[in-house]
Amino acid sequence: MVDERPASESLTTIAPLQLRFEDISVHSPGVFAKSEAMQTLRDAPSGVGFRAALKELNQTEESFAKILSQAREKALGNSDGDLELIKAHIKRLKFGTIELSTEQAFLKAVLESRQLPKDAPTESEGFKALQQRLKSLTSENERRVEEMERQIAALGDEYETFRVEHRALTEVVEELETLEAEAATAAWEAQAGDASVTAADREKSKDELQRELESLDVELREVNVRLSENQMAASKLKEQLAPDESAIEQINAQAKYLIGISKAAAREAQMSAQIAEAQEAVREQTKLLVTLQGVEILAIEENALVLKIHTHLPSTPEFAMEGSTPRGPSSTTHTVTLHLVKDSARLAGATLEPSDTPILDIIEEAAGMPVLARALAEIRLRIAATAQRAEALAAAAARTALRWSSGESLVRAALPNGAVAVLDVPFEWPTRGANISLINVEMVPPQAAQLAVTRLMTTNLNYVGEALEAVTEALKNQS
Repeated sequence: MVDERPASESLTTIAPLQLRFEDISVHSPGVFAKSEAMQTLRDAPSGVGFRAALKELNQTEESFAKILSQAREKALGNSDGDLELIKAHIKRLKFGTIELSTEQAFLKAVLESRQLPKDAPTESEGFKALQQRLKSLTSENERRVEEMERQIAALGDEYETFRVEHRALTEVVEELETLEAEAATAAWEAQAGDASVTAADREKSKDELQRELESLDVELREVNVRLSENQMAASKLKEQLAPDESAIEQINAQAKYLIGISKAAAREAQMSAQIAEAQEAVREQTKLLVTLQGVEILAIEENALVLKIHTHLPSTPEFAMEGSTPRGPSSTTHTVTLHLVKDSARLAGATLEPSDTPILDIIEEAAGMPVLARALAEIRLRIAATAQRAEALAAAAARTALRWSSGESLVRAALPNGAVAVLDVPFEWPTRGANISLINVEMVPPQAAQLAVTRLMTTNLNYVGEALEAVTEALKNQS
């Protein structure tokens, strides 16, 4: 009998095979993809084969690690396009921002909801007075320079007159020396005449010789008189010349001194004006920083810094007031003294006046560290949070019997069943995401109190009323 079933319905039986590690294709780089080390190790196990297979596995692991590292780098972005994009971002940040300190102060002012100055900055009276003084000093300096130039010109004219007189006196002295030479020559000739008497002289009579002698005597006396007069005139001129020379030297020295004084005065006036302008600019900048930061330096002592801080008190959140009307935004002023470790900028302690805000935990955390700015910022935040916390707890105390203090975080509240709930209300509540937590329940069995604390351990209690309702519900569920 022939089987007439279609060929498509014929059955084929294949023996099942068990897959081994060597049957699976390993797609990996390196020699391991093409090696028979694993097959060799399985067929003929040996120490050499094991080491060869282990070496190939290590190479494969390193290849995979390198591929993974490159993939991570590509994912982070290190191509040329990414670098150009980063450069463009840096350029925009470099040329599109204002000074960081000013931006920080502005952002702080905006975040703290402080009112920005409405009026445009104006020059202070002190700055105007300094500018007027600078103008007057500049005018006085220019006037002194002009006067000094006139004095120097007058001294130059006097010196020129002295030179003319000196030249005339020199000519007189030269003429006197010429006359003295002529007189000496005449005397010498007279003496020589006695020794060489000519024949003509011998032929003269006694009367003629007497008359010539008398005439010569008269001429000699006249020459002597003129010589004496010239000598006297020369002496007087020399006497006059000596004071004039000393006066000229004195005048020159005085002129140099006056010129030096004028230049020094000009430099002093210029430096004084620059110093005054710099001081006024520093005062203006300090006033601006005080306005923006709300911090004013009162005193700088050897190991202490006394500051006046102006804290903005925002309106208490409505959820914390539980239906009561908040007081609205306001501000307060405190005096804080930061005590420093000797010869350092590390914080040793701090005091706050008035002492209506607990800051001991802030000071203990920052003690011994150079974090004055951060500690001061934390103190200001604590002042604002304490004011909001006090207002919210006072509003809750008007509805429920509470026992609380601004210097303690624990608050005791009366429950309807006569029990007392001990709540931990952080100093930062109701700001900065702080929540209320249950610490204990008094006037109930300890087991019930512990069970209520455990049930509410993970519950976010936002305000006092919600916390009291949750505690009451937890106690009811146990009964």
